[in-house]
Amino acid sequence: ENSEILPGLKYVRPGGGYVPNFQLFEKGDVNGETEQKVFTFLKQSCPHPSEIMGSIKHISWEPIMVRDIRWNFEKFLVGPDGIPVMRWFHRTPVSTVKTDILAYMKQFKTK
Repeated sequence: ENSEILPGLKYVRPGGGYVPNFQLFEKGDVNGETEQKVFTFLKQSCPHPSEIMGSIKHISWEPIMVRDIRWNFEKFLVGPDGIPVMRWFHRTPVSTVKTDILAYMKQFKTK
C-alpha cells in the first residue's frame, strides 16, 4: 500500500526517524505484465548491469525478462535530454555511482 511507504522508511529501513527530503511517488510495478511504462522504457534503454538472475523461486512476476529490475535500489541515470545513459546493480557502491555520475556530468561543463 502507498500509505506504508513513508512509515517503512521512517521506522524500518533506513529507520531512525528518517524522512526523505524529496517527493515520493506511488508504489508501482517495475516488472511483468503490469509494469509502468517508464520502467519499460528505462529497461529497454539500458542493459542489465549483472548477468546474475538469482533464484527463480524469489521472482513473483511474469513474464520474466533478462532486462528485469531484480531488486530494490537498482539505479538509472537519465541525461538532460531524457535518454537513459547508465544503470547500476543494486549492490553497486554509492561511491561508484557518484564517480560515474560526476564523470558523465563533466561532458556538459563549459569553460
